[in-house]
Amino acid sequence: MAIDPLSEKTITLAEATRDPLLEVGGKRPHASTVFRWARYGLNGIRLEYVRVGRRIVTSREALARFLRALADEDRRTTTSVLTKPIPRRRSPKHRHDAVANAKRNLKRAGVPISTAGNRSKEPGPAD
Repeated sequence: MAIDPLSEKTITLAEATRDPLLEVGGKRPHASTVFRWARYGLNGIRLEYVRVGRRIVTSREALARFLRALADEDRRTTTSVLTKPIPRRRSPKHRHDAVANAKRNLKRAGVPISTAGNRSKEPGPAD
């Protein structure tokens, strides 16, 4: 839904930064942030705007719709995230063992292994 400049009071993006709807912890977003929300969106949701000459304007109603859409998206994605099991992090030993196993498999397959950038303490073929 696009803003209707005839029925909604338009405000510049700089004025939008001063809107209490966007204040979080007493801080206001920078005008470039609001511009990014309008031009590129946030999480696939764009702030509605229109161009009036060189100016980009939005409305307080559009800000409310934008924030509502973000909240709806959060609820949708949070629900799907909560239904998935949380992957366990590998311990450093498990990672080391996995790397060693991968190197053995590569060696068996005849793939040369580069030691550039190798941070392990194991001596490489050149050592």
